[in-house]
Amino acid sequence: MAKSSVIRMWITEKKSREITPEMIESMMAFLSVAAKYGCLGSTFAEDDERVIVYTRWSDEMVLELFRSSNVYQIQEGKIIQSFAAAGFEIPDDILFNSTGKIVVSNEFSFFPNQKDNQGSTKINPITAVALGYVPLVIFLMVIASMGSSNFAGYYLFIYSGMGLMILFPIYTIYLAFLTWHLHKNGALTPTVSTVHILSFIIPLLYLLMFVTFSGSVA
Repeated sequence: MAKSSVIRMWITEKKSREITPEMIESMMAFLSVAAKYGCLGSTFAEDDERVIVYTRWSDEMVLELFRSSNVYQIQEGKIIQSFAAAGFEIPDDILFNSTGKIVVSNEFSFFPNQKDNQGSTKINPITAVALGYVPLVIFLMVIASMGSSNFAGYYLFIYSGMGLMILFPIYTIYLAFLTWHLHKNGALTPTVSTVHILSFIIPLLYLLMFVTFSGSVA
């Protein structure tokens, strides 16, 4: 039996209160993260009496995996804080909060914006440079060794290692702060975590190879 798509709806009583920029920002952050965890589409809407949030998922298991994640707890907490700051009383103002199985669906536009964002992962440019530093140096060493100078590759190895001795401690501190910031905001996805780890380990191994190198140009 095929799994059924589901929707998750959260309807809150509005009364005379207005949606604030902070509420919109926290909700957009939540829905953006939800897209990375498999959300197929989402809507944040209002009428004169209610605030309505709607998300759609391929099946309930995907939804529950997201709801049980640490990232969900962080983003949900920020939403509650923004609503409370606007005068909402959570959970007393919540009128409806439930998951429903989709029986029939006829959608002419399959949430193109959310679909484009789903699974997207932004890699910090400095992290990308750190990840590509060693492969680039090795590539240049190979090219240099093919030239007229027999020691061009050796000199490139020495200079790149000396540069890394200065840059690596700085990058390590930067990477620690960046990782903590992403974790705190619920944006540290498995892909980003892997890139961060590799961008640290690969230069570290190269640096260890440099400081333990006992060869000479002669």
